[in-house]
Amino acid sequence: QLNGSPDAKMSYTEFVWFLLAEEDKQHPRAIEYWFRCMDLDGDGYLSMYELEYFYDEQLQRMEAIGIECLPFEDCLCQMLDMIRPQIVDKVSLADLKRCKMTPIFFDTFFNLEKYLDHEQRDPFASQRDHDTEMSDWDRYAAEEYELLVAEEGGNDNHDDFAYEDILSPNLDKMLPPEASDDSSSDYAADSDDCSL
Repeated sequence: QLNGSPDAKMSYTEFVWFLLAEEDKQHPRAIEYWFRCMDLDGDGYLSMYELEYFYDEQLQRMEAIGIECLPFEDCLCQMLDMIRPQIVDKVSLADLKRCKMTPIFFDTFFNLEKYLDHEQRDPFASQRDHDTEMSDWDRYAAEEYELLVAEEGGNDNHDDFAYEDILSPNLDKMLPPEASDDSSSDYAADSDDCSL
């Protein structure tokens, strides 16, 4: 539900902000975004009621696909041990910003796929991931770029690669001499045909 209307749609800008917040939950603005999503009563704290409300959604998803569910009380103990809130039984924005494992906290309540990934991941691998210089967003962008390149690579014709390999290093040699002088501003006007 966006802007108070059940029929509202997400704009492109809103989608970009959402994607950034989803993929880099360690960033301070993403932490603020997800905190506001969970703070249903707007009191500046996440109560146990609010945490249970969101965890119940995850439980329904897990039950629907036949995954054994961790009871809320056990999950709550894990989350409170991880976050270590300054006020018992209330999680503040400052508590979440201070914690280095905030993405796991939010994924537990919002993103089942990432939650299950965290649950099945080697704890030492998780620490290695946090020790690297790449942010979660940088890691996501690199993975998506690799997928895009692999996708496009499967669709390309091998003759195109040979042509590009020949063309790229020799492009300057192939351009006509008049294209390299200062009169190249007229080039755009004369470019109805696609040949060099």
